Amino acid sequence: MCIALVVTNHNYSLYKKPIAEVVKTNVVEKNKAADLNHNKDTVYSQEIVAKIMNGKYKGRLIHLENTYSYSGAYDQKYTVGTDLFVSLEKNSQHALNGTIEGVKRDKQVTAVAGLFILILLAIGRKQGFYSIISLFINIVLLIGALNVYLEL
Repeated sequence: MCIALVVTNHNYSLYKKPIAEVVKTNVVEKNKAADLNHNKDTVYSQEIVAKIMNGKYKGRLIHLENTYSYSGAYDQKYTVGTDLFVSLEKNSQHALNGTIEGVKRDKQVTAVAGLFILILLAIGRKQGFYSIISLFINIVLLIGALNVYLEL
């Protein structure tokens, strides 16, 4: 499990999409808002400086903008250290700008999967081990069946 966590912390080069790690954030605007049902919320505008972690512009800084609400219902606040999938745009001054396409969550998924396996082994011991083997065999069979189905 430790090896999987180390690999997912340093696997940026395996992705084709540009990934940026947030290095600085700044809230530039804060507005009160209410929806049609009179639910009150606060909407923030956030400026983000991030470092490109892979691809042609690796090591360069990119400027991003994010709008999020206090409730976080449809958006989220990004903090220093968050990995983001981005699309890149070059402006006339040769600075990099971009838009956020999503959050890279493989570190969290790996940690949860590892915790699940450890708990299954701790509680089930031998039966837990057999359950893990069965789970992996079923996953492989399902992926194989889907590949055959999609080729038809």
